Amino acid sequence: MVAPDIWGGRFMNTYPIGHDYTVEKDVARGIEFLMRLSGLAGDRVCVVSHTRGGYMTLKALVNENMQEKGVACYVSYYPHFQDPNLPEPAQIYGYEPAVEKLMVPALIFFGEHEQYQRYRPILEVAKFMAREGRDFRVIVYPGVGRGFDFRPPNVRVFADDLAAKDAMMRTATFIRHHLLAQ
Repeated sequence: MVAPDIWGGRFMNTYPIGHDYTVEKDVARGIEFLMRLSGLAGDRVCVVSHTRGGYMTLKALVNENMQEKGVACYVSYYPHFQDPNLPEPAQIYGYEPAVEKLMVPALIFFGEHEQYQRYRPILEVAKFMAREGRDFRVIVYPGVGRGFDFRPPNVRVFADDLAAKDAMMRTATFIRHHLLAQ
């Protein structure tokens, strides 16, 4: 497993407001590093991301051609599917055009109470992928909001725990399936 610190390497504040496009290349370098590690069971990897990391990973897969270099699947928890630097209407009513070029199987999770500007683009992408016949699965957890897998105890509810456990199990099954499929 590789979890690169894409902010620290460029001396950026954690959770920056604006998006720096250079980090997408850094994510691609992280994927390349993962694929070069010794001891891998095969020659392919899967990538897992959260929130804006979903956007950066998507861009690495498509724009940096990582999906053609051995990435078997893409999993993302409540991903941002739009350029974070675009204005609010684009965040709500549009999605990143690169997502239409995503060819690897994808599994997306979010909660029923996720922010509208997050879940609407995800559902629009899901419609596009269904029309194209691509393997793009979306799991929506009822009664769950943003960050269900890491919410602090003072706001955490039982549904968060159930969603987090279910998402982890589905992620493991999805990855196992796509890494073993040839």
